[in-house]
Order: sequence, then structure tokens, then C-alpha cells
Amino acid sequence: MLYEKGEEEVDPYDITVFEFTNMISRLRNELGKCGVKDKGLIVPLKHGAKSRTTSNVLLADPNSLLLENTEGDYEDHVRYR
Repeated sequence: MLYEKGEEEVDPYDITVFEFTNMISRLRNELGKCGVKDKGLIVPLKHGAKSRTTSNVLLADPNSLLLENTEGDYEDHVRYR
């Protein structure tokens, strides 16, 4: 739902949902002092899945297992944390 509303502005802050989630993630990382553990909805291409997307939205089943890649069977299910 957040991703669908990503371009909408968050009142009263005058920033988009994408910007808001990225700011929250940066703050969590800064306060956690453990490197980059949290990312927003949009990430730099180099941090996206296989460096091919800026989206940080992953499809998972009810058990939080990533769904298989639709391009082939080369990806194993990996537990998402």
C-alpha cells in the first residue's frame, strides 16, 4: 500500500511517501549504529535486487519466504528478515 501511494505527498510535511520512508530508514540506521540494516521503498540502483531495480519491495509468501524469481529456477527460497 505504501508503494502504491509513493508519489503522494504526506501532510503536513510536503514530501512524498517515498521520501518519508527513506528518511525514516536513514534515521533508523543512524540511531542503530550498525550500518545499513533498513532501507526505504526506493533505493539506489546498486542496492536494488541484482542491481536491476530501484524498488525495495519484495514478494513473499505468508511464511515470509521470498517467491521464486519468474525469470528462471536459479533462485532458491531465502528467508526474508
